[in-house]
Amino acid sequence: MTGRVVAVEAVPAARFLGLVDELETLYGAVFTRPPWNETADTVRAFVARLPADTARPGFTAAVMRNRAGALTGFAYGCTTPGRRCGGLRQPEPDGLSLDGRP
Repeated sequence: MTGRVVAVEAVPAARFLGLVDELETLYGAVFTRPPWNETADTVRAFVARLPADTARPGFTAAVMRNRAGALTGFAYGCTTPGRRCGGLRQPEPDGLSLDGRP
């Protein structure tokens, strides 16, 4: 049962960046396999963009660990101005709507 996720934890940007070695290892283990088949260059690019990603407004991240404490997953993102969320709506650029109608 050590492979099952037992802890999901929200982590702040600075702490997420501190996990860069674990994130790189897991990203490489997942995304260099089918169907993604990414290269070592792509894995390095992921690591290289982490500082900029974590500096974006609204950055949030979560990590998942198994019973042994090994990183088994992660997710992160940031807010995107001008998008609908939870029924709220902000004006879209250039008079476009999110549903494709002008």
